[in-house]
Amino acid sequence: MKKLLFVFILLTGMSLSAGEVEKRTKSCNEGNATSCFKLGEMYDDHGAGVLRSYAKAEEFYTKGCDGNDFNACTGLGVLYELGNGVTQDYAKAIELYVKACNGKSGDGCTNLGNMYHHGKGIKEDLKKAEEFYTKACYLQSGLGCYKLGVLYYEDLNPDSSTSVIKSLFREACSLGEILGCENFELLQKSYRTFEK
Repeated sequence: MKKLLFVFILLTGMSLSAGEVEKRTKSCNEGNATSCFKLGEMYDDHGAGVLRSYAKAEEFYTKGCDGNDFNACTGLGVLYELGNGVTQDYAKAIELYVKACNGKSGDGCTNLGNMYHHGKGIKEDLKKAEEFYTKACYLQSGLGCYKLGVLYYEDLNPDSSTSVIKSLFREACSLGEILGCENFELLQKSYRTFEK
């Protein structure tokens, strides 16, 4: 009986997901860029009852980005940065992150900052990384706040006040970035050791 119930729940969930995919595909084809982004995300992340397909993710992210859903531009940039389903192309990823960041996508700004921070496809520039991480944090990207804290702690100003770094990690945590929470706690425990 339990097996039968599990199979029923599984099949029902899959049919709901198929209905959701159909609904979003129709909406995307009608020009809803956010629906295109959500579909790209589903195929990229292997979620909601669809099999992972980087080709479909690229298709839907491109439609979303072309329709000015800047999160779709970020998703497409990640595909190019990592070479998932496309030829790895840092220049294309940077171009997409610039578009996303200019469109106020916090994750796009974070990823652009990361490219500068690590010199991926562009000359390493910690001040540019700081600029884009700061913008990302302002746009409520938890990862952006976290990366800005790491940049200050490790690279830009390792002698900066721990309170500034802690506040960035705390903000990252409040925005749902688990690494921000973990590093905030670590600094809390060793506050006197790190305080400058």
